Amino acid sequence: MRQISCMSSISPASDPGQGSRGTPVDTDSEGGDSRHARQAIKDLELRLVELVPKTDAEIDLEIAEGSALVENRWIRDKLLLPEAEMARAWSREPKDLDQACREGGLFCLLIGGTRWYPAAFLELDAGDVDSVCRVLRGLDASSAFIFWNRRQGSLRGQTLHQALRAGERGAVLQLARSFAFEHVHARGAVNQVHGASG
Repeated sequence: MRQISCMSSISPASDPGQGSRGTPVDTDSEGGDSRHARQAIKDLELRLVELVPKTDAEIDLEIAEGSALVENRWIRDKLLLPEAEMARAWSREPKDLDQACREGGLFCLLIGGTRWYPAAFLELDAGDVDSVCRVLRGLDASSAFIFWNRRQGSLRGQTLHQALRAGERGAVLQLARSFAFEHVHARGAVNQVHGASG
């Protein structure tokens, strides 16, 4: 974070006990002018820092730090499972899960060097997970995870995995297709704007 200092605009007194004109300053009393002036300068500096435009790198860093906090919360709330636990639950090898991810039939989030999978997948048939994930393969992993765990109005307030467990596979796939289409087109529009401005 860049900071602007306004201290250079304040002429230091030659003597801590003298003002700029040699006038004694009350540095000992609680309400001394020197103490108030220093506090006023600090307050002004803090306000100036907030007004400094952030660089793209600083904004990217804040987003990355915010994403990390959110991902760690997902882990803490047990919404994500480590690869080993997911493989054990599905009676597969970790390499099989990795292969499924590369083919678009599954997705994971890489956090702290570990692959994490949506815990909701444990309650579902692997074939249903594969079908929906392939429809959503154009999404990044975080967007796909949020979509899976969000309550959907078109599914009567259910999440995707709740609707799948209720046998509403067709409705889930239809919603997934619509969401993927809108997401890809929205991303394309953003890229066009950035391309034109560049």
